[in-house]
Amino acid sequence: MRLKYIDSVKGFSMLLILWGHIVTFYDPLAHWASGFKVSLFYIVTGYLLALRRKDSEELKKTPLKKLIISSGVPYVFYSAISLVVAAVLMILRNEPFSFFSEKLFSFICLSGISTLWFLPSIFFGRLLFERVYCVKGFRALKISFLIVTPVILCASTEMLLTSALSELLMKPMNVIIKAVAAWWFISIGFEGERIVDKLKEKGSRKAILTALCLVSGSALSFINRNVDFNNISLGSSPLLFFVGGVLCSFGIIGVFSFLTERLPCALVQFAGKNSLFIMVSHMPLYIVPVALLVFEKLIPGEGTALNYLRAAVVFASVLVLEWLLIRVKAFIVGAIEKRTESETVKTVVRSL
Repeated sequence: MRLKYIDSVKGFSMLLILWGHIVTFYDPLAHWASGFKVSLFYIVTGYLLALRRKDSEELKKTPLKKLIISSGVPYVFYSAISLVVAAVLMILRNEPFSFFSEKLFSFICLSGISTLWFLPSIFFGRLLFERVYCVKGFRALKISFLIVTPVILCASTEMLLTSALSELLMKPMNVIIKAVAAWWFISIGFEGERIVDKLKEKGSRKAILTALCLVSGSALSFINRNVDFNNISLGSSPLLFFVGGVLCSFGIIGVFSFLTERLPCALVQFAGKNSLFIMVSHMPLYIVPVALLVFEKLIPGEGTALNYLRAAVVFASVLVLEWLLIRVKAFIVGAIEKRTESETVKTVVRSL
């Protein structure tokens, strides 16, 4: 059974990620979202695992095969499409071979082509969480690791960003840092759900805590400039990336748990149910870059009003195109499921 407020949270985060890839100018919304839009996905993953634990009294490990299929299949499939498109563009635009080879290397070393980096990070993050963190006992040691990990990650990213490491070493290190960060946020989401659960029957306290989390987390996001998690830049004050990301994430979870009971949230719920597909398609399949090029020609000029008009039109156009692609994908997946009795094949096509 799907939880509407969780779909809404995932969809809200996905829409913010999409908007951040569309705006090519300074935008307060994109600046605010940079501090938590990725960590929110990880935290929701841990939050859902905590809810799943309640149904069975203890958290059952996700079978390794299922984890590999859920992240590995879409990673390979959409990377292959992206590489084909890149090869065609290289030929048509007379780009140097490095235009293609850099993407191929990113795919091979698991740093991912554009937004596809998210899939290896969530795979390794869940693997660390379910196979290491959730081992019974060692509670004090686990809490200690949760405390020191942000400090270690901040030091690691600062060292890498100021080092002269070759790309051959930088990209694998990038993967490791993202995996550890994913594990940390998943663990925080898992532990944080306990606090949220205790506040369910205390509506006023929950509302106050939600507001405090959102306001304080938003303030930290605005203070922490130049966040680019894809390139392991955690901002001007890296520790704020972790603190602000957690506060904003739980604040947004609280807001949508309230809103979805009172208002229709069709757009964010649609984006949430299809967040994986939107994540792996809007940049790797060049949907956003092409839309930007088209509307820069159709709506030329500079200025704040024109910039926002163009960005809004691109945003709406990309959503319409994503909706069409999702419908086509659903039709193809449904047709394959009808033609096969193999559960493995069904699981694979559903993961796309």
